[in-house]
Amino acid sequence: MLRSPKSTQRKMRQLELILKKESGEAFTASGPASNQVSAADDTSGVITLTLKQPFANEVVVIGNSTVDKGVVRVDKTSGKGGSSDKIQIIHQVNQANAALADAHRIHLLLIGSDITEKY
Repeated sequence: MLRSPKSTQRKMRQLELILKKESGEAFTASGPASNQVSAADDTSGVITLTLKQPFANEVVVIGNSTVDKGVVRVDKTSGKGGSSDKIQIIHQVNQANAALADAHRIHLLLIGSDITEKY
């Protein structure tokens, strides 16, 4: 019987985040992995997340907006590791960049690896 993990999947990490802007408050990242984010900023629909511990390789991001006809996509050049790992998420409504309005949320799931080896 196998008593300890022998899988390379233990080197994977996932972060669950909820991005929101409440009325009269600043843009924030909350959710189970909010302590993993050192900064979150929303500038006209381009959201920049700075992680405390960067991923070693490209990040898979799955996002969902609570805004009607809202689309969440990721800038392909971001989140590839490095000491200042910033991931840019673009929020669009009706095919135009749109900052997150009060009481709306974006739910994100970030999946990445802490190693560069492929398997």
